[in-house]
Amino acid sequence: MDMQSRFKSVAGGIALALYAATPAIAEDIEIYTTANLGANVIQPNVVFIMDTSGSMGNFLNVPVAYDYTRTYVGCYDPSYLYYTASGALPTCGSKDIILKSSNRCDASKNLYDKGVIIDPIGPLEKHGFYADQLAQYNGMKNIWQATVTKNPTERAYLIECYTDSGVHGDTGPGAPYIQDAGPWTSTTPPNPATPHAVWANGANNLQLYDGNYLNYRIDPAVGTTSERRIDIAKDAVEAIVTANNNINIGLMRFDGQATAQEYEGGAVMYPALDVKASRNDFNSRLATMTHGGFTPLAETYYEALLYIGGKRVDYGKAANPANQTGTLENGNPNFYETPITAECQKNYIVYLTDGAPTRDYLNATRKGSLTNFDVNSCNTLPYPGVNPPTGFIEFNLDASNSAGSSIDHCLDELAGWAHNNDVAERGFAAHDGVQTVTTYTVGFDFSTSPNAVDLAALQLLKDTAAAGGGKFFEARSKDSLLGVFNQILAEILAVNSTFSSPAVSVNSYNRATNLDDLYFSLFKPANGPHWDGNLKKFKLGHYIDGGGKKVPEIQDAGGIAAVDAVTGFFKDTATSFWTMPAD
Repeated sequence: MDMQSRFKSVAGGIALALYAATPAIAEDIEIYTTANLGANVIQPNVVFIMDTSGSMGNFLNVPVAYDYTRTYVGCYDPSYLYYTASGALPTCGSKDIILKSSNRCDASKNLYDKGVIIDPIGPLEKHGFYADQLAQYNGMKNIWQATVTKNPTERAYLIECYTDSGVHGDTGPGAPYIQDAGPWTSTTPPNPATPHAVWANGANNLQLYDGNYLNYRIDPAVGTTSERRIDIAKDAVEAIVTANNNINIGLMRFDGQATAQEYEGGAVMYPALDVKASRNDFNSRLATMTHGGFTPLAETYYEALLYIGGKRVDYGKAANPANQTGTLENGNPNFYETPITAECQKNYIVYLTDGAPTRDYLNATRKGSLTNFDVNSCNTLPYPGVNPPTGFIEFNLDASNSAGSSIDHCLDELAGWAHNNDVAERGFAAHDGVQTVTTYTVGFDFSTSPNAVDLAALQLLKDTAAAGGGKFFEARSKDSLLGVFNQILAEILAVNSTFSSPAVSVNSYNRATNLDDLYFSLFKPANGPHWDGNLKKFKLGHYIDGGGKKVPEIQDAGGIAAVDAVTGFFKDTATSFWTMPAD
């Protein structure tokens, strides 16, 4: 969302508040603990790009898959569920535990698709983990609250999840909404999208782990087996889609068959849709993915940007398999159906690959189609042909000097562009302002003794994540890949939680007017009912745009714009009125 759009919303809200407000006695600084129950959280879009090149058919020795019918040996208590907010595995001595018998989240016990149970063995039992917004019923106070488990009494409190809301209550669909002093009710809340303050603004996203699954991860008696890389990756993605909620997930792959274009780019296998409403369809298309072909990393990333932005189809039309049902605009199949449905919706790419880019050449015309992209920033060498004599080096030259090179691979430059520029410019209402993309990269089963090609490829992935505002991870098995995916999605959902609305100061001597002071309460999502945060003071200022119009903006103590117009977050250099250094 651009600054002008932001201030239309802020100014409108402030004007309404001043119009409707009545005098009230208050402290100089109030701490607000009530939630904005009228606000609906917009689910982020996450596009997984999976490497389907020939090397993904290589076999890998990995631990035998988790078997929920088997009891594993370890330091975790199998009668408890362990929880984290970060997606990382809990430690053995963790006190963040819940009695299994207290779990009332039916979505974790049964697998739902489009509101219908499709598997009576739910993700928490089958895969050993589950992620959702959780709430805990405090039996002493008779209220629903964020999860707190300091003692045995609290660990026995009932647990419910947001995905169950309106679908399933304590024992069935008869009373499907949580309510203080209820604990459940059949009465539909005023805003069903936010049925209780404990879930307002996307809060309290946690990952549950079965104690038995955690023991499986450390049980020395677990054997090994041999599986193809692509099957390991597909199993991990399916588990993540099955066990997560409150997120839109799409899927892309590389061109898989030689054509006149010689393995160019990739296609969208599944559009970014709510995982709760499309698990069966997603997993069906995921199952069809096979290995074969080359590794066009930059070309496929470029196509992903076209998809997210709802732009004209390029590589996806000629790829084999081509773009799948639901990915193109209805009645306008030359353009992608953008997954962006709301202004300021967060967008992410998670890129998994097992090796270096091959047959991957993004020409100047395609680079130039991205507004403000520096065509000369990367890959300025002429096209080397489909079988260049120098092989890989033509595609990832100068990887160790990526930041300063103009002949290096374009993947990191593309990610940097997507993180700092508007990827959606079709003129739709949802495309107002600046829509950006954050990129995470995952290096899968790279050699423990990497050669020069491996080192260059790893450096490319690290540079891509850094430029794209995300993180780089490595994984060598299904379980480590699951851990990586859980951490990435936990971070995405934490960022997607919203901040409180800004408060405007009122003139104490004349309540018909207001001052230019702005107060922001900022919090970091965490386990427990209290989140660390602070109150910052800025001011409402103005600047003159190119047309001579006076435009409002948030300014810091030095009278400088405090918010980055691209990211929507406070600048690292912004200094509030109550802090001397930048904060």
